[in-house]
Amino acid sequence: SQDEWAECIALLPAADRLRISSMRRGMAFEGRKSPDARMEVAGQLLLRALCVQELQVNWADLKFAKTTQGKHYLQIEDDVHPNFNFNMAHEGDWVIVATEPYHLVGLDVMKV
Repeated sequence: SQDEWAECIALLPAADRLRISSMRRGMAFEGRKSPDARMEVAGQLLLRALCVQELQVNWADLKFAKTTQGKHYLQIEDDVHPNFNFNMAHEGDWVIVATEPYHLVGLDVMKV
């Protein structure tokens, strides 16, 4: 529903909300949410929930950044997880997230 969508979007930082709302604009004239926007929100919420659960970090304190090559990582001042990075992919109804505290990680998902 529209109310559930608004609740989910409200959990994300302003920059992510803006980026995701631009994904939706292409489908707005049809009165639907972009499948990519829905999956992006699901992935962002899943990633944040994993960080909160596994790293014991407050939701509001999660800060993400990109390397010079464009790879996303969690900015965290933590000696236990000095290089906590992740990768997220979505396709169709699937959203997957991989995390790794020490090494770069990548993944992809596709319908066959």
